[in-house]
Amino acid sequence: MKFFTCLLVLTVIFITGCGPVSTPTNEVPVYGSIPIVATLPAVTELVKQVGGVRVKVITLTPAGVDPAVFQPGEQDLALLKDARLFFHAGGSYEKAWVEAAKNQARLTIEIVGGSVKPEQRLQNPETGAEVEPAFWGDASLWTLCIEDVLEALTRADPASRTSFEQNAAFFREKLRVIHDWSIRRAQEITPEKRVLVVPTQTFAYFGKAYGFEVIAATDDTSASKAASVVLEKGIPAVFPVAEFSSEAIAGVATQSGIRLASPLYGYGPARKQNLKNNRGETYDEANYMGMLKHNLYEIVDGLP
Repeated sequence: MKFFTCLLVLTVIFITGCGPVSTPTNEVPVYGSIPIVATLPAVTELVKQVGGVRVKVITLTPAGVDPAVFQPGEQDLALLKDARLFFHAGGSYEKAWVEAAKNQARLTIEIVGGSVKPEQRLQNPETGAEVEPAFWGDASLWTLCIEDVLEALTRADPASRTSFEQNAAFFREKLRVIHDWSIRRAQEITPEKRVLVVPTQTFAYFGKAYGFEVIAATDDTSASKAASVVLEKGIPAVFPVAEFSSEAIAGVATQSGIRLASPLYGYGPARKQNLKNNRGETYDEANYMGMLKHNLYEIVDGLP
């Protein structure tokens, strides 16, 4: 009798263990339960850092294209339909995505950068216009942007507030450490050689934070200006970006007869894991800290 009782219990365990587990309709699954879309890799990574296992984030802008000129097609716009939250950084290179998001009634639009004060924002000295808000270039400003994500996720999922706050606190400390590290690395370059020529507008905040004059060679006119500056100052290299190819920056190198250095990350970390070892440090270019380390090491090596 005991044998048959035990057999019955084991049978029940086996059947229930192998079959699908039912979840009460009022209970939200823990892992990836908040579907989110973000315009750029930098924004995606910040949301992941604060949201942790509660979020599932998709980067909208495809790899290999310049976000400044990319226009989403129907297949791209389909990514918005199943998302609850839409995060963007407020740049001109995201306007097409923002306009598309406004057409999705169930999609809540959130901006990363609202916590950055007006006096902390840069202006173009020639035009007076605000510089593209690529705050991720400056780890101290990116720390402020954590608050925007924390508030938005808490509104979407109040029950997970404690988890979000713990994640945010942990990431704040990591940003503090990488900010101090970046300042020290930049100081390895002599001040007169701290001229960074790149094919995108997204390094302005990086330059301000870490002591570089940044020249964005985005077209033929700005490329000619950049070529004159590098020749005048004896700058040994210009830098492409990893996200897309640029004829303008390659033209600067050719026109000036200088080196086209290794690519930097201009719009956020790498899309997938890419472990590197440099000067005894191992880091992953697919996270924020690894992105900054990659950029600083390449710049230090390229502008000795």
